Amino acid sequence: MIDDKQFLLGKDIYEETSWVSLKLSSGFILSYHNKLNVWHDERCSIVLLGNAWQVNPDFPAPIEELKQIASNDKYTHNEVYSIEKSWCGRYLLIVGEWIYLDTIGSLGCFYSNTHVSSSLHVLCRAENRTIVYPNIIHGHSPNFIPGMKTCYDGVRRLIPSQIYNYVTGEIKTRPLVPDGAISTVNDNQRIEMLEKYFTYSLQNMASHFHGIPIWLSLTGGRDSRAALAMLEKSGIKYHTFTLWHEHITSSDVQIPLILARRLKKEHRYIHRSADQYSQQRYDDYRAHTAGMAVDEDWNFYAYNQYASIEKNAEEIVILRNSIWENVNDYYSIYCNEGSLDFSKFYPYAQKDALLGESLQEWYSYTRDDIFNQDISIWNRILWELRTGCWLSSIEQSFDLMDGITSIQPCNCRLFLSLLIGFDQRERVAKTHEEKIVNKICPILKGIPYDYQYIPKQSFVKIIRRKAAKAYKTIKSICNT
Repeated sequence: MIDDKQFLLGKDIYEETSWVSLKLSSGFILSYHNKLNVWHDERCSIVLLGNAWQVNPDFPAPIEELKQIASNDKYTHNEVYSIEKSWCGRYLLIVGEWIYLDTIGSLGCFYSNTHVSSSLHVLCRAENRTIVYPNIIHGHSPNFIPGMKTCYDGVRRLIPSQIYNYVTGEIKTRPLVPDGAISTVNDNQRIEMLEKYFTYSLQNMASHFHGIPIWLSLTGGRDSRAALAMLEKSGIKYHTFTLWHEHITSSDVQIPLILARRLKKEHRYIHRSADQYSQQRYDDYRAHTAGMAVDEDWNFYAYNQYASIEKNAEEIVILRNSIWENVNDYYSIYCNEGSLDFSKFYPYAQKDALLGESLQEWYSYTRDDIFNQDISIWNRILWELRTGCWLSSIEQSFDLMDGITSIQPCNCRLFLSLLIGFDQRERVAKTHEEKIVNKICPILKGIPYDYQYIPKQSFVKIIRRKAAKAYKTIKSICNT
């Protein structure tokens, strides 16, 4: 349903069906939909919204760590950063008057002079604003608003390298990875550490969701296969699926089935049927996200493809894998860091004033950021704009879908601290992910990736192709 699992923070109760309210120690009122997980301490000075679990077996669970902070009134930002760096999940943390996002801000946070919300739609309703859909189009680059601006005067997005004081309106910059790149180990040790923390995270995730079926979105690429290897190593129960879309490649159709068969896992390939399309679902998706998400997931929902995964299960958790790329210096293929030209990869921003202004404002902000200078501008673009804005709005769209929880299993600062330590050339080519898979799940060795895949053609297709070629040759001869 529209506005499910969202929150609104302000000075008054947000009265809406299925919403509840909580008065914080600051005097502000936190209103939230009753399907959103919320934990708070006795004084309501610390609140955890969403789902979070620990990835480091040497540390307590997130709530236990928050209880320790709650017992000490004189906490610091660095103390919060220190405990939160080894959490995974999709969450937002309020400590005192300050708001902290998860690694990529996947729960989402928009703020005005009077309110804070995970949803632009909710914030606009609370402030009696007319909804204005941004001029972004699926297939155009960027197909999101890249940075802190929105379509509304006085309403902004909090990005991953920022924390926000919801009482005073103050913004501070925070380190994206408090420990920086972990570079004191070799690649084998790095993979072993990643395996240890990632598999422990997945086991805690399965426990956190109390046996709800877990489904991995699987393609022919590196990111989802790395997650697949981790799932297999973790020993938890899971299934795999692939959703059809009009631009799907044969490799993304056939490789996931090969992988699932190799591991003896259930795999579902879910087609799109015209009679399953719903204009109501299409319109609801746009309203729920306030038009901030225009990617293929919009069509997946309109055609009811996600619901087809569920079948007999009332609830499922789906795992998606967009965050592995945060450290891959992907945009470096377009131009050198010293000659940054956004038009080469975000050309549409040159044609729309809002997109262009927001992009330039963010770029100016990064040049004054003293906490994250060790992260290349290419990774900042992917981390704060692509995943911090584009992906965050897509993740919010899943809150609309009854019975479905979307999780990005790589959404943890500790994981990214390890991944960014791989050689830069390997990260750009993504071969470090192949090394990870080969080491922790060698049974998958030899199965090609999408860039290596040559689809097998049926005998009939081969004969038809040869017949067509022969026909053209004969016709050409006859015409001369």
